[in-house]
Amino acid sequence: MTFGIGYGLILLLFVFSSLLPFHKRVLPTLLLFDFAISFLAYFVKTPSFGYWDTIRFSQFLDQLRGFNSLGTFNGLKWGLTSSYYAQQPVVVMYLWVFSLFKNDGMLFCASAFFFLFSLSLLIIKSKKELNCNPRIALFTQILILATFNIFFQIEGIRNFLAFILFSTSLYFDLSSNNKQTRISCWFFYILAFSIHPSVFPLIIFRAIIATDSKIVNRITYIILLTYTFFLNPVINFISNFAIFNLFTEKAQDYLYGQSNYQSFAGGGQILFTSFIFICLVLEFLFFNLYNMKENLSAKYITFYKYVMFFTLGSFLNTQVYLRMIMLLLFLSVPIKMLLLSKKAFVLDNDLSKSIYAYKVLVVLFAILMFFWWNHQTYSQVLL
Repeated sequence: MTFGIGYGLILLLFVFSSLLPFHKRVLPTLLLFDFAISFLAYFVKTPSFGYWDTIRFSQFLDQLRGFNSLGTFNGLKWGLTSSYYAQQPVVVMYLWVFSLFKNDGMLFCASAFFFLFSLSLLIIKSKKELNCNPRIALFTQILILATFNIFFQIEGIRNFLAFILFSTSLYFDLSSNNKQTRISCWFFYILAFSIHPSVFPLIIFRAIIATDSKIVNRITYIILLTYTFFLNPVINFISNFAIFNLFTEKAQDYLYGQSNYQSFAGGGQILFTSFIFICLVLEFLFFNLYNMKENLSAKYITFYKYVMFFTLGSFLNTQVYLRMIMLLLFLSVPIKMLLLSKKAFVLDNDLSKSIYAYKVLVVLFAILMFFWWNHQTYSQVLL
């Protein structure tokens, strides 16, 4: 069986379950489907086309197991001192734990579950803060999962796990008045960064929105749109600080000079991922047009715009551009829930038609993206 068939059946079951009476129990329902999808990840076999991170992680786990055979903690010691991930101790410790299992599937299964569980927490928190119908919460998760290529998370493990962890922490942070909660969110920001250095700019964005200044925001928008023109001298400058060594090394790979799209992603992936971005921009314009901003934190909306401008400014930096679109998709959860919760029958005729059209189009687009990802990836991944 292919991954696409298994994943598609789970999503369909998820859709039907959201229509049943027990749909009001959101947490158990989400957890059940998180486990089901993660279970698929355990059996995933690396497809023959392309080079996938699963290969690198499997090789790394085998190296750790080799050292573990000389003493359980020898693998951890080697990983922290001499391995490719030596500068990322959290990553080493995480991978070392799974090197204690004989099957690599445990790593992919657990990582997929952590990703899905974090997304579920974001859905549940948004439902509570926005007072949404439980069915809307479940439906939003279905839309996100259908639009996103879940195999990118399964095989890559770190990047999107770090993104969803940051996104969930950000919403908890900016929707809470509890000081202790907001401080703990910074711990998760740092944890997300320790999982993948691509979170570093997001932490900077979070610090900037704390200024709550319109002038600072406008300047930031301009910088994010044009940053590629002065990126190299900035990287050279911060490379003088040892604490940023890891980020600057990755920045050279991911940020600077990646103008040759085909070297890093196929034309189809770029095109359809760009469709996601266009739809998210139109969704945000629609969200603003009907003045729903008062339902969300002003800082959250500002952060959302930061990521949107950063995505546009990263157009020639392939990996950043494609990955930021997925981050924006995760951040769009509360916006989607607000729009989907809007009752058409209590609105004027024009707005009623617009809301109805939005709901139809967002569903059709999610279906289109699922079939595209199935064509490009899922159908070629065996279980």
